[in-house]
Amino acid sequence: SPTLHSLVVRDLVDYRQDDGRVIMVARRPGCTIDQLLPQPIGGDVAPDLSPRCATASTMGRDYIAGASATLQAADLGSLASFLDLDARQQEVLAAGGVAVVDPAEVADLAPATPSAGSSSSLDDVRPVTLDESAGRATFVTWHQKVMADGSWVRPSASDTVREVLPVVHLTREQWTRLYAAYGGGPAGLVTSGTAARLGLGSTPSLLLVRADGGITPELESRLSDALRARQRDATIQVERGFQHDGLGVAIIFGVIGLVILVATLIATALSQTENAPLLGTLAAIGATRRTRRALAGAQATYLGLLGAVLGVLVGLAPGLGLARIVLTRVADDGTRTLSGSVGVPWLQILPLLLVPLVGGALAWVSIRRAPVVVRRAT
Repeated sequence: SPTLHSLVVRDLVDYRQDDGRVIMVARRPGCTIDQLLPQPIGGDVAPDLSPRCATASTMGRDYIAGASATLQAADLGSLASFLDLDARQQEVLAAGGVAVVDPAEVADLAPATPSAGSSSSLDDVRPVTLDESAGRATFVTWHQKVMADGSWVRPSASDTVREVLPVVHLTREQWTRLYAAYGGGPAGLVTSGTAARLGLGSTPSLLLVRADGGITPELESRLSDALRARQRDATIQVERGFQHDGLGVAIIFGVIGLVILVATLIATALSQTENAPLLGTLAAIGATRRTRRALAGAQATYLGLLGAVLGVLVGLAPGLGLARIVLTRVADDGTRTLSGSVGVPWLQILPLLLVPLVGGALAWVSIRRAPVVVRRAT
């Protein structure tokens, strides 16, 4: 059986505490404490929660929609095995560092904003990055007090503690291993030891498992049985990326292509029947079979292309409309966000444009060697 690597990801929040909790937020130059505050659970909303000051926080899910703004923790040993950390990465984390995705590897992606949810496509996901200086990032921590009505007591600058942590970069491939469907990925990770040193509470949030050779359906079934043996309502979700039914897609597009082909040939046959006198005249004045075939093939190709292109254009309108509905995510506060891009399956559409060429070829070969010439009335 393949070697399994497991990782327990922890939220840096102790949900059992009712009197408040320690919060850590990455400090951006020029931003005040109020501008860095997460959105309060009760009371007034924090002022100026602008994209410029929005950054990674232990309360990232409440702070910016999506877990890609959250600071989380994991045990160093499990993290090293799960991500295949090199010696340098392990050394920095053991020294109290924070691991983030290499900014250079996500620089071409759209920056995260306070209203942007976690994307369902790993190609579009860009976590909130840290402001680094000489390989270090500045954070502030404070004990957030909560009133009886659930509102937060706004901390002052004197209530905060400045923390400077070394930063280690993860490759994009390493970071994507931490990404969970419908949960996103962390903005940064510290070790459980570092979290304890900073006074941050922690609560197990997610169990990630990967296998060196990938998780097969058989292995998935065994893992599910093992989990349910310990917890009856436990569920397991295996992320294998986008999977499509190749046979189903081939049948659908085959039927569409056949419809286009048949319609093209019928239209061409009717046109050739109507143009039989003209073809006879052309043959009588010296038009070769190649010329007559070229006319028939060109006509069939034109009709097929016209139908295929118009069909694609007409289909794009409802297709994009339905895609917007499917890809729109609704945050807990009711904010609706749409993915930065809507993919069009051009690789599946383009083969349909080849059908008119097939129709043109069939029309070309269908022309007889010599047309039947009858006497014309005029």
